[in-house]
Amino acid sequence: MGTLGRATLQPVMQGILIIAFFLRVEGTCDGCGPCLKVHQTSCLGTGPPETRGSQQQDWYHQEEVVQTAKSGFNGETVTARRRLGEVSTYASLRAEERATFPDITNPGGKKTTYNSTNSTSGADNLYSFQSMVGSGVRLGSGEYFVDFYVGTPARLFSVIVDTGSDLTWVQCDPCKLCYPQEGNYFNPNASSSYYGLRCNSTSCISAGGFGEDSYGEGGCNPQNPGNCKYFYYYGDQSNTTGDYALETVTFNVSGGAPLQIEQILFGCGHSNVGLFQGSGGLLGLGQGAISFVSQIGNLFGNKFSYCLVARDHPLGIKSPLVFGEDSAYANLENKMQWTPILRNTPVDTFYYVNITGVSVAGEALPISEGVWAFDAQGYGGSIIDSGTTLTYFKPEAYDVISGRIQELISYPMVTSIPVLNICYNVSGVMNPDFPSLTMTFQGDAVMELPFKNYFIRADPGDGVYCLALLPVGPKNMNIIGNFQQQNFHIVYDRGNSRLGFAHVDCSSAL
Repeated sequence: MGTLGRATLQPVMQGILIIAFFLRVEGTCDGCGPCLKVHQTSCLGTGPPETRGSQQQDWYHQEEVVQTAKSGFNGETVTARRRLGEVSTYASLRAEERATFPDITNPGGKKTTYNSTNSTSGADNLYSFQSMVGSGVRLGSGEYFVDFYVGTPARLFSVIVDTGSDLTWVQCDPCKLCYPQEGNYFNPNASSSYYGLRCNSTSCISAGGFGEDSYGEGGCNPQNPGNCKYFYYYGDQSNTTGDYALETVTFNVSGGAPLQIEQILFGCGHSNVGLFQGSGGLLGLGQGAISFVSQIGNLFGNKFSYCLVARDHPLGIKSPLVFGEDSAYANLENKMQWTPILRNTPVDTFYYVNITGVSVAGEALPISEGVWAFDAQGYGGSIIDSGTTLTYFKPEAYDVISGRIQELISYPMVTSIPVLNICYNVSGVMNPDFPSLTMTFQGDAVMELPFKNYFIRADPGDGVYCLALLPVGPKNMNIIGNFQQQNFHIVYDRGNSRLGFAHVDCSSAL
């Protein structure tokens, strides 16, 4: 999720007004450490409970599932807060890699054991699996939603795809404080594979969980341990609270029957507050120990990819989120551009990249290299994040980029649009002429953005376009949001610590 706020951009003003408030609240750091996106806090959300939707959800036919894998989240004990009211962070969670990835049963019945601490060869990566991703615009969200099957029997939930956080969670019954979603909440009592963790378990401690009585010294009674609780907080002040559990998730497998992956650590959210509207929860794809992709390790080559369709496509137009090799885009290999994924030791959730330059209309802009990098304390840096809508730059970059764009555009300016500072009226212009915007990354990877990737239409019914860039505080991160990622095939090659991208019509692969 966005460090500075998750934007809801259609209707555009609803979410942008909300994000503007959080930009003021979260836009500066307190000087005690990096501006972290995810952290525990004692500030529990308050407000009236929401009612759920009534749409019936789909079921997988269990007899079709013939492949099974286990994730087995059994990280080593780490230093993590288990009581609310103490400052801590999931982003700095340190759980050692599991020694082995438990058995996976192939269609032929042969079991194969994987070692998650060693890189696997191409022959070992027997499957790729996928789920479909679509824009959440029609649900009033600036996020992208993925189909996510949870439990036994499998229930379908539409959850946010977020490469900027680690926890995977869904809204659960009984829901004490929840937002409206399409379909029912997840009922753990109706799933035969649901296994709630106890607060004294290794998995609970490794994931930063805590006991029922979080404020007392005996928060977790070893003689009678209660549920393992979690509280996960996002930079826009959204948060989720609930129980840590192990559960089975189901995906489609390329050329085979659906694949079940057992014992995935996830959050059963009983109190969920913030800008999650329309979704059933969130799929955490960050680099931290508890993220979904970290749990499955090298089983599928430690690689995943997506191609986000244009956000004005209806939710029914989707493209795949693929774990493993994406055969549909094999012909893009020669077009892919690659840049290293950097590790920021204090903050290991995010996918950091090194921006080396920005050009407007082909002109390289005078922006110091230090604007894009993180320092020795972990402040700053530049990340790519599917869970943040817009793109955010530090003032030293934002002022230069937006200033040059304004110098080159002659359309009438519109000043009545809140938050979005630079807007133009192009009514009656068939093909607006906006200057090109290009970002260059380490390794000479060049991302040339079409104008619809950095100018957002304020309302479908008018001709006002606004620059989809915003400034952040000097100690915050630069964030490349999902609006700029539309119609780019993006590969997170975690095993080789590199990020690849190629411009493509993402809807054409359907």
